[in-house]
Amino acid sequence: MLLIAGLVGCNPKEKPVPPLPPKRAALVDDSAALFRPELPGVTLEMDLSELLRVHSHLMRQPAADREQLKVYEEQLGDQRRALYFFGGPAQRLLRVQVASQLPHVDAIVQRVLDVQQRLGAPTGVYDCPAASGQVPTRRYSYLRGAAGALDVYAILGERALATYYVASANQLRDSLKLAGCLPISPARAARFPAVPTP
Repeated sequence: MLLIAGLVGCNPKEKPVPPLPPKRAALVDDSAALFRPELPGVTLEMDLSELLRVHSHLMRQPAADREQLKVYEEQLGDQRRALYFFGGPAQRLLRVQVASQLPHVDAIVQRVLDVQQRLGAPTGVYDCPAASGQVPTRRYSYLRGAAGALDVYAILGERALATYYVASANQLRDSLKLAGCLPISPARAARFPAVPTP
């Protein structure tokens, strides 16, 4: 019996890992697909040690902390970086933003098409006005499950900035409301700048 126990690795002190609560499990499953191929191996609800196992080059950015969330940064190249936001009692990954500078304004259309090919048609398209600390943006939402994504674009002169934002669907809906975003007609969906001038 001792030999059999040794072969199967029995350890009476080990306890099985309990399954995640349904809401957290849904966030993990839904976000895994949203992060590919941008950030392979990443899901919402990870703790920091789990994230470091798949993305080890993180830097703490306390100056970027907000809303009781701790922020870590990962450089993904000269024109791209990811921000990871941890919060809650267990310090779990609650949101991620991947910011990119596009080579020129005309590159927006191809990027929008690439994201739609990966995620399907957006569930909404919004224009968000300028506000304190906020430039006008166009936001494409993909909110089909517990987790969702916003694909956000801003034009600053000749530069185009894109941010791919993954969080719970409820967080993303709240962010659209807080930013004063309004749904737009299909006729405006392919036109920039995001907010028309009077």
